This record gives sequence, structure tokens and C-alpha cells, in this order.
Amino acid sequence: SMAWALAKVGFLDDGLMDCMASEVLSKFRALRQRDLSNLAWAYAAVKVLHEPLMCVLSPALPDLHLANLTPQELATTAWAFAKLACLNSPLLSAMAARAQVLMEEFGPQQLSMMAWSLAAIGVRHGPLLQAIAQTASKLISEF
Repeated sequence: SMAWALAKVGFLDDGLMDCMASEVLSKFRALRQRDLSNLAWAYAAVKVLHEPLMCVLSPALPDLHLANLTPQELATTAWAFAKLACLNSPLLSAMAARAQVLMEEFGPQQLSMMAWSLAAIGVRHGPLLQAIAQTASKLISEF
């Protein structure tokens, strides 16, 4: 997506970010989960908290069945929402449940991103932290 590409190179144009957010808001239900994940990452990467967009994405993501997200997409989404301090309880619960199912597929980067996301928002999600710790101990030589 355009937002992802601009964020990847660190380019920020507030007018364009607002314009893209407005467009996404008008048809976000038609977007794929990967697109929504990348969009959240892009806004977080350039440190733009577009509240109307995040307020729509945050409650919508659990309803869009996070089951199709890969470990990387899930970790990226958690990081983005935590970076912007927008990770609400329903979204956190949905992402934690999905992460626990996928935990054996997580690599060191995804484990670190999930742990950082919890730390950044000050949440101690015991079951997810336990799953992260168990998986990290198996991969400790890769960190």
C-alpha cells in the first residue's frame, strides 16, 4: 500500500496521510486483514495517530477474524497499536488468543514484538507472556 511504502522510507506528509485515512475509512471493510495490519504499521512507523482511523480499525480487527493473520502480521499489528497507545482490551484479547494458537510458528522477532507491545501499554497478560517465555526458551540460541 502507499502508506506502507511511504512509512518504509520514512516519508511523512500529513495531508496525504489524512487523505489515505479518509479513503480507508470509507471502504475499510473491503480491505484484507494484511492491508489493515500494514496500514496500522505505516501510521505507527511515522508516528501519526489518526484517531478516527485507529478508532475504526481497533474494534474492527477482532471482528474481521484475526485467524488469517500470520505471526509476522499479528506481531506487527500489536506493535503498531501499542506504539500509538491504541491497543484496547477486545483487540488485545483477540490478538493474544491468536498469538497463543500460532506461538510455535513465532520467531525471535515476532516474540520480541509481542512482548514489547505488552510492555509498552503496561499490560501483564499472563497466558500470553507464559507462551512467549516457553517459545523463547526453545529459540534462545536464535536471539
